[in-house]
Order: sequence, then C-alpha cells, then structure tokens
Amino acid sequence: MYKVYVTELNTLTGEKKCYGYRQGFKSLGKAVKLTRKLMDEIDRFRPVPDEYEYTIEVGKEKR
Repeated sequence: MYKVYVTELNTLTGEKKCYGYRQGFKSLGKAVKLTRKLMDEIDRFRPVPDEYEYTIEVGKEKR
C-alpha cells in the first residue's frame, strides 16, 4: 500500500506542516499520477511565494 505525503516548509520561520492523503494506493503508478496532479494544483491555484517550499513524497506503508 502506498501513501502520498505533502510537506510545506516556511524557510523564513522554519515552520513545517505535513499533510497526508487519505486514500491509499495499491500501485505505485497511481500514486505517482496523484503526485503530478497535486503539484499542478499547487502551481495553478496557490501562487507560492519564495518563502514556502513544497515537497510531495510517496511512501510505502508497512503492514
């Protein structure tokens, strides 16, 4: 099972926020497609100032 995690880092204050996507994926390909979609949404809907950095990671969930 693969999970998608989004991390928002404020480089000025050092504040870090982590978000996890609720849905788990059985295939890595579907999780990667979601990361591309999320990155496009961040770029399009939220103009990111220079002080924020976003990272999107796909992690394998252990059972």
